[in-house]
Formats: sequence, C-alpha cells, structure tokens
Amino acid sequence: ATDRVVLFGGGSGIVPMRSLLEALPPTVDTRVVYRAHAADDIILHSELDWFAGLHGGQVAYLVGPRNPDPSQDVLSPESLRHLVPDLASRDAYKMGGVNGGQPAGSPFANYPPEKLQDIEAA
Repeated sequence: ATDRVVLFGGGSGIVPMRSLLEALPPTVDTRVVYRAHAADDIILHSELDWFAGLHGGQVAYLVGPRNPDPSQDVLSPESLRHLVPDLASRDAYKMGGVNGGQPAGSPFANYPPEKLQDIEAA
C-alpha cells in the first residue's frame, strides 16, 4: 500500500471510486480524476469534493469530448501529468472503461503495471 493514490473514473464508473475514496484512511494523499462528456453527466459532485478534502486532495473534473490529437486530449499522459505532477509515484485505481481508447493512446500505456489497479463495477 502507498500513502498517495490517484483515482480515475467516469460516468457511473465514479460510484465505485467514491466508495474507495470513502474507505481510504484520511492519511492517504488522494487525487481524483473524473471524466465526463458533459457537465450534466457529473454525479456525486459534492460528496467527491468532500471526501477528497478529507484527504487533503482535490477532484479534477475533465468535461468535454475526447480529442484525437494527443496534444489536445484531456486524458493524454501529458495532461494527466499536468493535473497530478507526481502521477507516476502514486498507486492508481481506475474503472475498466477509463482507458483512453486504443492502448497506444491510453493515459495508462506507460504507467507502471504494479501501480495500476482496475476496479470492476459491483
């Protein structure tokens, strides 16, 4: 286990992330990245902000369509490193659907596999 994590979820996939966020000890430095197509698609906004605040963390809400140009895509590895500068040193949890599409374009393509966990919906 680590004392720093990042949680990735989108759409209804944020529900298991919310449960994980609630279960983490308050000493765990936590960042949440929530991907949504439109602002109206965001659910659990206040709960996520509150739980992230308990961990001294924050929620990054990435709203809008994916961009085929990696330099403009909100889920590109570069964009994620900008949001979470110490990303590579954190344990990451993601919903299976938050993969960035094709493996080469995935934000997790170069992530250390031992630090990445897929969370399945219950």
